[in-house]
Amino acid sequence: MSDTEIRLKQSTIRVLHLEDDPDDAILVSRELKTFGFNCELLRVAHEKEFLEALEKETFDLILADYTMPTFSGLSALVASLQKRPAVPFLFVSGTMGEEAAVECLKKGATDCILKHRLEQLGPAVLRALRESQERNNRERAEIALRESEERFHAFMDNSPTASFMKDAGGRYMYVNRTFERVFLTTLENVRGKTDFDLWSDEVAQELRRNDQKVLELGRPAELMENIPTPDGQMRQWLVLKFPFTNQSGQQSLGG
Repeated sequence: MSDTEIRLKQSTIRVLHLEDDPDDAILVSRELKTFGFNCELLRVAHEKEFLEALEKETFDLILADYTMPTFSGLSALVASLQKRPAVPFLFVSGTMGEEAAVECLKKGATDCILKHRLEQLGPAVLRALRESQERNNRERAEIALRESEERFHAFMDNSPTASFMKDAGGRYMYVNRTFERVFLTTLENVRGKTDFDLWSDEVAQELRRNDQKVLELGRPAELMENIPTPDGQMRQWLVLKFPFTNQSGQQSLGG
């Protein structure tokens, strides 16, 4: 059992259970507890109760019968996907054939368990909760990465110094707006190119030698470099170059 699964079984999970038969609800609750879950289970039997619970409360898991006198499991699934799309939804039913189960999975259900096979419920719930947590973790990481990138671009694009990043092969990965303005170019035009694509061989060879020196030393260095401006004037630039490792673990150069 993974660390995530252990933590899930040690935590309290809130379950919304759509079930019109109280005896079946007791069996489901007992099976989850026998498997090791600590559950706070809210049973509802009607559409109004189900929709109100979705609207007002938060749950880690939704269980639903497939066939009920006044409210169908499929209708419950549609409502859950609209209001709580991140919450795993499992059918626990005694009247579901294979075709219906396949259709429910296609429509967005996480799993389908038959009531006469309740021993499958615990593992299915654990798997659903683990996958949900992993998905939530990925989404949070992606949000954090986007926010970090937005902060980076906001900072770099307001920097008065021309800045750039290159990979270990000398290909440009990034230039900021000041670089674009000074050299009358764009990031799209520069990305993937080397200094040999942008400057004369003499200029490019000097820049490449300095890049390699900084990468080999593994520490920042201040250098005077000769780079022409778009009007053709050769200028001397004080450049701070530094090595770093990018998100893929590859050696790169900033300046």
